[in-house]
Amino acid sequence: MGETQEDACPISKSQIESSVSALLKIIKETSKESLLSTQPRINLMITAHKIPSKKQKKVLIKLPHPIFTTKSEICIFTKDADKKDVEVSEDKYKEVFQSALGFQPKIIPLLSLRKDYKSYEAKLSLCDSYDLFLADDTIMKYVPARIGKHFFLKKKQPMQINLKTKYLKEEFFNKLSVTRWIQSGRGNCSMIHTAYINFPVEHIVNNIEACLTKVASDMIRGWENVRSVHIKTDDSISLPVYLSKECPKDVELKDQEEVNYIKEKQAKRKRTDMYAPKVMKKRRVRKPQTRASVKS
Repeated sequence: MGETQEDACPISKSQIESSVSALLKIIKETSKESLLSTQPRINLMITAHKIPSKKQKKVLIKLPHPIFTTKSEICIFTKDADKKDVEVSEDKYKEVFQSALGFQPKIIPLLSLRKDYKSYEAKLSLCDSYDLFLADDTIMKYVPARIGKHFFLKKKQPMQINLKTKYLKEEFFNKLSVTRWIQSGRGNCSMIHTAYINFPVEHIVNNIEACLTKVASDMIRGWENVRSVHIKTDDSISLPVYLSKECPKDVELKDQEEVNYIKEKQAKRKRTDMYAPKVMKKRRVRKPQTRASVKS
């Protein structure tokens, strides 16, 4: 069976190949040998015509050529098996991964994250030390406040994983095979990590095609809302892959996904206001005038 129109990549393969080859050439000409050894990642930068009303829409994109493997530096934030002893928690989850997957990622229990990574320098060092971060879904709500802004600026915020499932191996390798796209709703640009520069060109192109196909189907207000697509590394210049100068009229209208999101937010606000304690306004008491004040 051939691709349906919905499943087709909206940009031609030849155009993607041309942009990828140009980027790799620029990196080779401008980067030092020491920088090339770090294998910078290749990102897609998606720019929208209109900023959507829906906030923090997260989309997982299955890649034909995964950007992470068991050879990658992987760190997992876990709940505390023991509230006082970090080593007990580390040993427990190392054993879980060793028995289920045959290898041991770096384990950081919540207690260790709280105690050992308080400073700015410690959080920055942690962020730079690993390629991928995962977090136990039972503690995910506590993690963002404890890891600092570096993770979000570098697009390394952890993905949640279910460590209690009996299908942990499948769950784990599913996380390795996807990349994450977040439409924040706070600006018109978003980034997708698609590959590393040491990937074969064909693999980079295939991953970009998979990402753009998902963008076309999951972009709020549709592909028509895509103003431009660029490729770049974290430190390189960006090269255009697609440009749309004119904003279609249909893009001005909110789609059903945004309408539903706004309704849910309004309903949640009403419920919050309903149960919130009412603050009684203080009545202003008028002071009686004295004779002295009347004379003056």
